[in-house]
Amino acid sequence: NFHYDGAGHGTHVAGISTGYHINGQPNLNGIAPGAKVISLKIGDCTLAGGATTTGSMLKAYEYGVEFAKKYKGPVVFNMSFGIGSEIEGRADMEYSLDDMLYENPSLLFCVSAGNEGPGISNVGLPAAARRVLSVGAMNPWQTARDLYGGHINKDKIFVFSSRGGELNKPDIVTPGGAASTVPPYARRDRMWGTSMASPEATGAVALLMSAAVHQNPPLPIVGQILKKAIINSGDPIKGYTILDQGAGVFNVPRAFEFYKEYIKRHDQDHVLGYRIETLSPIYKDETGRAAYWRFGSYAPDEKHVQRFRIYPDLPKNMDADQKNQFYKAFDLRSTKPWLKLIKKSTYIKGQQPATVEVYFDQSKMKEPGLYTGKIEAYRKDKSIKALNKEFDLWCTYVKPFVFNEANHYRLNAPEIKLKPGDIQRVYFDVPIRAKAFTIRLYPLANQYARMVAFLFDPQGREMSQYAVISSEIGGQKEIKISGDDLQYGTYEMVLYADFRNPEISHCKYSIAFSGLEISPEVISHVKIQNGHKPKGSLSVLNYFDEPVVCQLSGQIVGWQKVNYLDESGSLYQHDFTVGEKVEKVVFELELPAEVFNKVTDFAINIRNNQGKILVADGLTYRKKKIEFVPPASGDYYLELVPAFASKTAQDWSGDLTETYYTFNPVPISGSRSYFYPRIEKDLKFTIDGTLPVAPDGFYLFGELDLTSLGKYRFKVQVPVNLYTGMK
Repeated sequence: NFHYDGAGHGTHVAGISTGYHINGQPNLNGIAPGAKVISLKIGDCTLAGGATTTGSMLKAYEYGVEFAKKYKGPVVFNMSFGIGSEIEGRADMEYSLDDMLYENPSLLFCVSAGNEGPGISNVGLPAAARRVLSVGAMNPWQTARDLYGGHINKDKIFVFSSRGGELNKPDIVTPGGAASTVPPYARRDRMWGTSMASPEATGAVALLMSAAVHQNPPLPIVGQILKKAIINSGDPIKGYTILDQGAGVFNVPRAFEFYKEYIKRHDQDHVLGYRIETLSPIYKDETGRAAYWRFGSYAPDEKHVQRFRIYPDLPKNMDADQKNQFYKAFDLRSTKPWLKLIKKSTYIKGQQPATVEVYFDQSKMKEPGLYTGKIEAYRKDKSIKALNKEFDLWCTYVKPFVFNEANHYRLNAPEIKLKPGDIQRVYFDVPIRAKAFTIRLYPLANQYARMVAFLFDPQGREMSQYAVISSEIGGQKEIKISGDDLQYGTYEMVLYADFRNPEISHCKYSIAFSGLEISPEVISHVKIQNGHKPKGSLSVLNYFDEPVVCQLSGQIVGWQKVNYLDESGSLYQHDFTVGEKVEKVVFELELPAEVFNKVTDFAINIRNNQGKILVADGLTYRKKKIEFVPPASGDYYLELVPAFASKTAQDWSGDLTETYYTFNPVPISGSRSYFYPRIEKDLKFTIDGTLPVAPDGFYLFGELDLTSLGKYRFKVQVPVNLYTGMK
């Protein structure tokens, strides 16, 4: 059916993969200008980002599969779409794609890896599916110069491109920025993202398929063998890890030579690929596809080896006898000196897995940082070269900087120098009893600086706090984390120098932790006497080894309540009223990870009572905060629109917190105090104003801040939840 490109994204993607004489310019073409294109609309442009709807993504794939069965020619799919992956590789849509590719071996799906970089371990949904070709984004130096005025002299990985870690993804990278076709209404024809990288790969796959069917005799099209050829023939970009780029840049001519050889030796009749399982504590069942250690300073050693199990993906047309007689042996090679093999070869017999055991040599990983390596498995009956590689086993160890009494829970880093387009990763572990930390960043005198500091939590999710360091603006920038934002585990800070910078950027940074523990964890009552200001108390214990001077202060900002949702269907409506005293309303939605993995999108709207959309947003991960500043007092409603991977809506649950901020918060005052190591101190505070009465079902909401007055100025927060009406 005819449909309309409501945003221009799909038209831009199509031009990259198959455009011909773009903008009327002879020889300005996409990757495969002779290919035919079928556009399948899966998004609703009345929702933020053109979000998918229930079943739309699955129906599009199913349509394409049925078309491919009837079409007399090769078919490749492009999916420049996705969201974050909470349980990577375990989403409903990812399972569906893997099943489709197993049942339809002539197909290959190219999927954008996601734009959640530059932190590690954040490949999106559905790119985390095992059998798809997941595509990250590179920034060719010529494109950087000609499209964006960049100042790099070699190819880089785009800062936004999602990285691997928990998973052995992305598979490859291709250029992720382009000027391409757009509808007449579009205001720009230059876009970047892994959405632009995926059609580059799709067009390249179309070239390979076309070349294959035009051989004499024609070569069969086998999607997973094409994927193997593409990965084994990739060109790694120097200076980047496998987590950044997978196998490297798609090399089309070399991939075709590899593919011809694989078909010549009938690889497609023996094994299509491999399923890898290994210990990965980040999953509930402790089983993942890659060795990923980001848990303090622990890594597998000689006494506690990492064991991989490798299962063959055998062709579906193999009978039971053929499967039982399958045999393949491999020579093994480590790519890094710290990654040690127990044995140098292994084999698969029948459908029983091969096993490979490794350990990490800590004596060769002394400095904090990111350590990545692979075990490469080559056919034992062939020479050790890229053509004969059968599978890779990805291994990652994150060694964090450790804060303790010896360094006074502080780090003052030496000068950082970054060329345009480069990044530097910093990993640090949150010490036991830490309650807050502050990162201070600042440019150096008489030195150029233009950098961004991104912060990623221990799960690899980008945090809302970031800092921009600029020599032009000057001044110190701070990132402060405390309260619910603080998690135990290993954080990642990534410093990035924009590729358009004219010269090297310089900066310094420091990280400092606070060990002030406040009790109770939530202030839920105060003493109220007629004629007196409300008063309360708390106790503070300094677990660290140096005295700290702090000021206690805070405010009651409004009222709040938590709604526990237990719903079914693809639309939930929550009515709310904004009074004259309310400045803004903040909604925080949190879904269980298992619920988020059921969806392909989750749109959020706020409408007025005439139905006009005033705020449109959506979930990238399972948590989201939406801020709404009402144009006037009155009635509004919040819409939650989950898009399930299945064709029918399912049951879902979540927590929806709504907070109403008033124009006139009530201040809370406290004293300035010294906190000496290991000594508990009681503090009192006063609410300097009249407490409003919260509406029925709500509690008054605010926070107390214990702010240090020293060099690092960290802030420890404790929420204030006071019930003044009915619970």
